[in-house]
Amino acid sequence: MLHEGILARMGRLLAAIASQTIDNAESSNKVALVKQAIREIDAGADEARYALGKSRAEEFRLKRRREELDAETAGLTAPAAAAGTRRSRRTRRPAAVNDEADEAEAEDPQQVATSLLERALRLGQEKDDADWLHNSAVKAQMKRMDPSFSEKSLGFRSFSDFLRSRSDVVQLDESSTTRMVRLKTAAT
Repeated sequence: MLHEGILARMGRLLAAIASQTIDNAESSNKVALVKQAIREIDAGADEARYALGKSRAEEFRLKRRREELDAETAGLTAPAAAAGTRRSRRTRRPAAVNDEADEAEAEDPQQVATSLLERALRLGQEKDDADWLHNSAVKAQMKRMDPSFSEKSLGFRSFSDFLRSRSDVVQLDESSTTRMVRLKTAAT
């Protein structure tokens, strides 16, 4: 029994020493503590951006599907309208006006990002006179061209994931730690 008491006391003593050491280190280096807190906040913000991007992509997909179904419904109701059935003024909507407003309002962010990627690659290839460009240089060019660009808001965890999803447009070389990218048209 005495042996267990000594071990328990030693454990508490070691835990107290470790706790005191950590407290001393944190209080003596507050800048490092704040930097770590900022890194943790940034990581949380990145996760939130990723989740937001996924939900925006899903929202866009559902909106497109709704538009397809509306067009299909309009195609089915047009013969009925031609046969003499009329809709009331309250339920009728000017389709041409609403469709144009929806198209101007809902530009596909995925398509915009692909177009931005192509323009950035062309510009980089013209500037450097090289087919293969560092993917970090391409991302920096895209950010200069459109500061609001964020692969996370499009639903991708990394820029490399974004590039992999554009395999019909770009070719990605991941054979080394330096990832290189080029337009597919330049590859052929």
